[in-house]
Amino acid sequence: MKKKPSPLSWIKQKQKLSLSSWLKGFWKSKNEELLDKMRKAEEEYKLKEEEISNLKAAFENNINTGRTLKTQAVNKLAEIMNWKDLKIDRKKTNTQDLRKKERENRKLQLELNQESEKFN
Repeated sequence: MKKKPSPLSWIKQKQKLSLSSWLKGFWKSKNEELLDKMRKAEEEYKLKEEEISNLKAAFENNINTGRTLKTQAVNKLAEIMNWKDLKIDRKKTNTQDLRKKERENRKLQLELNQESEKFN
């Protein structure tokens, strides 16, 4: 035969059950709160990570644009310098050619004058 629990032991047992169920509920809610906080922190982390990668891409784009512009400027400057050198060389060549032609002209003029004197 089973003994019937005394009212005092029955109350103590109910208190233990209600305390344990309360503790289970408490820890469950705390666990859910912590999980929510962790999810929010992960979302914020992902957003910040995405923002950083966007900024990095923008900076890299700016750097590449700057490099391209500098390269173009250097190439243009080199082109201008080469053009000036060619222009100076042309002038020198033109001047030298002109002097040679003038000399030849004078020689031919002298020969012509000499020949014309012979016949006169």
